[in-house]
This record gives sequence, C-alpha cells and structure tokens, in this order.
Amino acid sequence: MMKRRLFLRSLLTTCLALAMPWRWSARAGLTRRDEVVKPGARAVSRVLRVHDPAACRWDFGPGDYTTGIDSAAVRRMLAAGLTALTGAADAASAWRALIPQRQGDRIVIKPNLGNIHVGYGEVIMTSPQLLAALVASLLEAGFPAESITVFDLTAPESDVMRQWLGPFGVRTVFMKRSSNLFDKLTARVFPGPAAADRGAPVVMRNPVRDKHGAEVECFMPEILTEADHLINVPVLKGHQYLLQSSALKNHFGTVRFSNRNAYPVVLHGEYLESHIVDLNDNPHIRDKTRLCVVDALLGAACFTLGDNDRRPSPWTSPGLDRVPGSLFFSRDPVALESVIGDLVAAEQRANGFEPLSHRYLHEAAQRGLGVHEHRDGTGGYENIDFRALVMGAV
Repeated sequence: MMKRRLFLRSLLTTCLALAMPWRWSARAGLTRRDEVVKPGARAVSRVLRVHDPAACRWDFGPGDYTTGIDSAAVRRMLAAGLTALTGAADAASAWRALIPQRQGDRIVIKPNLGNIHVGYGEVIMTSPQLLAALVASLLEAGFPAESITVFDLTAPESDVMRQWLGPFGVRTVFMKRSSNLFDKLTARVFPGPAAADRGAPVVMRNPVRDKHGAEVECFMPEILTEADHLINVPVLKGHQYLLQSSALKNHFGTVRFSNRNAYPVVLHGEYLESHIVDLNDNPHIRDKTRLCVVDALLGAACFTLGDNDRRPSPWTSPGLDRVPGSLFFSRDPVALESVIGDLVAAEQRANGFEPLSHRYLHEAAQRGLGVHEHRDGTGGYENIDFRALVMGAV
C-alpha cells in the first residue's frame, strides 16, 4: 500500500509539472522563445556588428585607453544594435523583446573585469563606458535599479566601477578588498551573494583538480541562481591557451569552487575546452542568457602571444579598422564567438601566429548551445545571419 501511495504521489507531481511549465520556468528564466535548437536541426542565428569610427580615438600609447572612448557614441551604438538585432522600433522596445518585464525579475550583467586591479592602462577589459550605457539603457526601458546587478567574481572592488556605476543605484558584486587578514578571512568565509549555491553544481565531464591533485567541485553562485536574466559582456581578445577569450570563457569569472579560490586557475590545463562547454551548458547560464555584447571598441587578438602584452593593439587584417570601434551583438554566444573567432584568427595569422584551438566551439554546437561555422570563400555564412551597421552611413 505504501509503495502504491508513493507511486501515485510521484505520478501526480509529474503531471502537475508537465501541466504548468511556465510557473516553473519563471524562476529559472526559461521560455519557449529561448529554446535552443538541438543538433541536426537547421537554425540561423543573427550576429550584428555596429561600427562607429568616432567611438574610440586612441593612438595606442601608454596610459588608460578608455580615456579615448566616446561615451555618447557608445550609447548610440548600443541603441542601434538593440533595435537592429530585434527589429524593435526603439531601445526600450528592444529590451522588452529580449527580457520579459515581470515584477520581481532580476537581471545580472557579467563583464570581463578580472584585471581591474591592474587597470585599463595595462590590460584590455570590458570598458566602463559600455557597462554604463547598458545600465542606463535598461533603466530608461523601465527596469528598476534594484533589479539590476553587475558582477564579476574574479574582479576586486574598484574606484573605477564605483565612479561609473555608483550613480545609477544598481547593485555591484565584486571581490571584497581588504588589507587586514581578519577582513580577508571574513570575506572568504561569508562571501554574501558571491557564495556558491550548493544546490546548483556545475557538472564537468572531466575532473577539476588543484595544483596538488585534489579534486575541486564547481558551483553556480547565488548571484546567478537567484537571477532570471543574464547579459554577457566580454571583450575582443585572444588567449594564451585558446583561439580567443570571449562570451563562453567569460563565465570562468562566474563559477565558484569548493576550495574557495576566487580565481578559476583550476579550470585551465588539459580539460580547458571541455570545462568551457560543460560550464556553459549549465541551465543557469544556458537558459538565462538573453543577450551577448562583445566590447570591440578596441581589440587584442594577439593577447600575450610572442612579444605582445595584454593591452589593445592596432588591428591590421581585413574585417576591422585599425581601431575597431565596434560592438558585436547576438543572442547566440556560439555564433557570436564563431564570427569573432574568424576575425581573431585572421589577425593572428597576419601577425605571424598560428591560431590555437577552438574545438570547444564545435563541441558547444554539438551540445546544442548555438550555431558554429566558419566564413565561406565569399566572407559570408550559411547558418549565421551576420550583418554590419555603420553609424552615420547613408
């Protein structure tokens, strides 16, 4: 009799779950509109480049390169990209097409700011002008400030982010900085919204181990598991172990570790590419991502290769200007990285480097995370709808 009761209870629960998919998906951020096309199905993903030659004027000299970025131009580029990507009449309508406006929903924005303590004079990162433009645009579209969070769990708190984001009243979640041991230990033991959500493990095919060989478990942070919508804002750059570090690898600054290390060192090494795919296949990333915007106002395709450092460098190959002055938009991170990857590979070859592996993009496409292909002989794509918009063009 007890077994029968358990069976009937299980059957009833299953039926209710199937009958009410929207109630469950409201918190997880899943909607039918965002359904990922599985391998074998034909799909076309749109990738958009918005270019404004006036957006960035920098001579590649010493110092903070973001001083050469025109904030007003970036705001115009963002609005143009949002409307062109969605077909909406204005930016506010575009945001509503991308993000259902439901009371209590939370939006998180993940830039690449892991070297903010080093500074924009030494390392290319997501620009503060783009982050400010994104936040301002969301607020203008009617999303409340308390519903928006900007986070990078590998980035220390900084005056730069306080200066640019503080006036908007949105929440920021970065690593706590302290000079005394007690505060450092307190931040490590009580990380707040940056804490690992033990109910949201990241399942990896291959083991994650520290330098001593001990296995490390990976988790999503509470800041993301409690959110409904995710905006991914990486930067245009290569990587010392991969073809590039873009939208997918940007989430190395999202994952939490059982050894409480803030930096994702353990994800590099032999299984780097499989870790990237497995991480992005986690439902809190896969099903909540609403938009990816690559900051290509400047680029560093040959990042740390040969004698190159980590700063932006002049672009020399066809496809982008010497100062790229661009933003790339897509709802499909794999398609976006496919287009960016072709540009990065061409630039690396133009500088005498053989591009490194991008096997993870093939695996991501096979996993159903998006569309991957390379440019054909005419420079176009078959399954990626790649478009370019030049600001001020007639």
